[in-house]
Amino acid sequence: MEDSIKNVEFLTSKATDLSISKDTLDAFEESSEAQRIVFVEEITEYTVKHPSKDILDVIEELNLEKDSSNIAFNME
Repeated sequence: MEDSIKNVEFLTSKATDLSISKDTLDAFEESSEAQRIVFVEEITEYTVKHPSKDILDVIEELNLEKDSSNIAFNME
């Protein structure tokens, strides 16, 4: 009987761990998806303002802007 209780406790613990891991993964995926959506919106906005620029140039400029803002933020 004691072994059965220990097994149930062990399985419950593992199920809880899996649930927490799934929630963490879901949160990460939602965050990643949100970042992708924002980046696509930035690209769209930038290409509308600068229609003559190649999409790769736009992406590079947006990445450089992001990098420079991260550097400025980290210096504060």
